[in-house]
Amino acid sequence: MYRQIIICLLLLVISNSGFSQIERPDKAKGELKVNVIQSSDSAVYIFKYNIKNSETSEQVLASFSIALKDGSFYTKTVDSPENKKWYVDGLNKGFITGSAASKFIELPPENGLKPGESISISFSSEGLPAIHDFYTRGFAPPITFELLDTLYAQGYTDEEIFLDWKEESYKGITISPKEWPEDFDTSTFIDSLDSYQHRSCEELGWITNQGICNSLQVKLRNVRRHLERDKPKQARNVLHAFINQVEAQRGKHITEEGYALLYFNAEYLLDKLDSGGGY
Repeated sequence: MYRQIIICLLLLVISNSGFSQIERPDKAKGELKVNVIQSSDSAVYIFKYNIKNSETSEQVLASFSIALKDGSFYTKTVDSPENKKWYVDGLNKGFITGSAASKFIELPPENGLKPGESISISFSSEGLPAIHDFYTRGFAPPITFELLDTLYAQGYTDEEIFLDWKEESYKGITISPKEWPEDFDTSTFIDSLDSYQHRSCEELGWITNQGICNSLQVKLRNVRRHLERDKPKQARNVLHAFINQVEAQRGKHITEEGYALLYFNAEYLLDKLDSGGGY
């Protein structure tokens, strides 16, 4: 009995020996910091990112992908960072992507980010700041034909060997553009703003004071209540107070991500209410 168990364990170790040699590119932990400003002469937002490879990463960061919902980004290119050569564009529809320039595919890219290093990029968009996923990938040696033959011989399939790029990336959360449809719906927009406020407080750490969280939540609830009672003036007054509080707490108890997310979306809602298009 014990002999059979030992044999089974040995067979399991042998069968996994080839598979364990695959190094996945998910050990480059990206850290994204975002600052958003609005152009003074148009309804365009400028997104400025600092993309850092965490000090605790085990790989050179070789590429990133930031999800967004802005159709204008398809075919758009973005200037390379000043300190390193990267190719950044929106050719992968639904993402803005960047990859470090490299001469040799089998070596870590010379322009990749070692742990602790960072690059900065910026781009403009008419989309409002919204919560989206980002992915970073580290350099991992390509699978050799010899290893591939070993894996096939052990019964592994292509689906097990070659994973979807999202599955073998490090995943985080950031803000990036989202276009809203022209047929603006106030209730739907307030739902999103309320979700942004809740996630900033409870999940993302972008608002660090519970009292401020409670106060902002009450204000949004009152904005909705006033609109439901056909009192747009009172709703605008409360929304003004919401915006002022977010601005006052910027850099104190609200991070740049939380500020951009709440401030610019609330401003957009206020513009809609002022123009009579939001109710």
